[in-house]
Amino acid sequence: MNYKQFQDESQFFITGPNFRYTVQVPLDTLITYLKKTFNWTKFPQESHLSLAESYDKNLGLKDEHPYIAYLNRAVKDNTKKDKAKFFDSVIASRKKVFNAIKDQKVLSDPTEISICKDGTVSYHGYHRTSYAKFLGIKNIQVSFLTLDEDLIQLAMKLFSIYNDVTSLYQPIEHPFFELCHVQHPETKEKAEVIAKSIKDKTKKVIEVGAHMGYYSRHLIKNGFDVASIDFDKTMFECQKHLEAIGFQKLDYNHTTIQDYIKGKSGNFTMVAMAIFHTYMREGTWMREALTKEIGPWIKKNVSTLIVEHERESDKELCDYWKNICRFKKKKIIFETPKYHRTTYIFEK
Repeated sequence: MNYKQFQDESQFFITGPNFRYTVQVPLDTLITYLKKTFNWTKFPQESHLSLAESYDKNLGLKDEHPYIAYLNRAVKDNTKKDKAKFFDSVIASRKKVFNAIKDQKVLSDPTEISICKDGTVSYHGYHRTSYAKFLGIKNIQVSFLTLDEDLIQLAMKLFSIYNDVTSLYQPIEHPFFELCHVQHPETKEKAEVIAKSIKDKTKKVIEVGAHMGYYSRHLIKNGFDVASIDFDKTMFECQKHLEAIGFQKLDYNHTTIQDYIKGKSGNFTMVAMAIFHTYMREGTWMREALTKEIGPWIKKNVSTLIVEHERESDKELCDYWKNICRFKKKKIIFETPKYHRTTYIFEK
C-alpha cells in the first residue's frame, strides 16, 4: 500500500462510488495512528506548532521562522516574488483556521483520511491537527473516505451487520478501520497467547466459529496449517472482501462443524472461541449435535482443544471435555472478566 500526505489546501475530488464514515477519537490516538500509518517520526512538526504559537501570540513570521523554512522547502523552485505572494496567502488562510479553532475550542470540521482506488492513503488536516494539539483539544473527529471498490463492499457488509462501521467485533488491521471502536480489544493479546500455547505445529488446526478469520490469520502467521469454519454467510463474504484488499487468503469453509468433520480423521488441534457454550444454551438440536456428532469426533481426532467458555456453561463444558472427550490436562490460558469468559487449553 502506498502512503501520501496531502496538505490542507489540497482538494480531494470524489468521482464514482465511495463510502464515508466519521468517528471521534482522542487526539493523541489519532497522532499515534498517523505516525504509524505514514511512518512519521515527528508529528506535529515543530514548524507547525511554532506557527500556532505565533498566531496565538499574534507574532509576525520572520524569515528564520521554522514555518517559513517549511514553506521554502515546499516551493523552492518558485521566484522570490511568487514565494512572497504565496506565503502571505498561506499564512493568512492558516491564521483564519487557527482563530476559528481557538474561538470554538473544537474542530468544527473533521480531518479526513482518504483511500483512493489505487490504495494510496492520504491525510487532510495536518495543520488543524497541529493547532488542536497546541490548544490542548482532547478529542477530534476523523472522517474516513474510500473510493476503493473492495473496501466499499466490505464497509457496506459490516454496516449491514452492525448498522455502523465505527464499532467492530474484532480488530481489522487496515488503515480504514484501525480507529474504529473494537468490542473485543483483547483479541490481539488472546491470539498471541493461543499461538504460543500450541506446541505441536505439525498438527492441522481447525478454527470453529472463525468470524472474519483474525485468529486463523494469526496462527498462519506463526507457522500453523489452519482450516477455518463458520456457518454465518455474512462472515464468509466479509472474509472474501478482506482477501480482496490484501489480507491473508484462508482455507475458509462456509459450513457447519458437523458437515466439515464428516469423513475426516486424524490428529488435530481445534480452536473454538465463544462457540460451544452456545450449543449448551441455544436449544435441544444444538446440544444433540455436540453430544452425538461433534463430541465423539473430538474424542477420537482432537488431541489439543482450545476453547472459550462463558460462566453459565463453564462447569458443564469442562466436565464434558474431561469425562466424555477424555482430555486429561486442563489449563486456563486467558480470562476476559468483562464478558465473564475463560479460555482453556485441554490436552490428552
